[in-house]
Amino acid sequence: MSNDMQTSEMSGNELEQYFADLKAPEIQDPAAVEEEILRGILAAQTPEEALRGGKLTSARDVIGVPLTIRGVRYNRSSFETREAAYAVIDAVDRRTGEVLTIGCGARKVMAQLWVFDQRGWLPAELIISESANQTANGYRVMQLEPVETAF
Repeated sequence: MSNDMQTSEMSGNELEQYFADLKAPEIQDPAAVEEEILRGILAAQTPEEALRGGKLTSARDVIGVPLTIRGVRYNRSSFETREAAYAVIDAVDRRTGEVLTIGCGARKVMAQLWVFDQRGWLPAELIISESANQTANGYRVMQLEPVETAF
């Protein structure tokens, strides 16, 4: 199969294979993630930083929030989900200036982030949005959008 994506002609398995055939994002080893969390805690300058160390903000908690997304990496998931990995997003809340580390396992968002990262389009001013309607499986599709469309 070529990497020319023609989704209208592809089954679900073929789409999964298409993404698998692309250059896979680097997925961090759990031991390296743990070490990074501990380094962050040890470098804390305030009690709040020490207590927050390693905690991810859920993508659902920042839906509609204007963000400057500065970078992304991928970690292996320890949960039983259809995704083997999740995105760890380095972002800044444009309203408050707060630096956020956001976890997101939504396929569409991960694919969009991968493209933004591979094409050198980060940092980018974006929001995470969610569809108004549910899929047949009861999910709301999450996606990235330019900040302008949110307001």
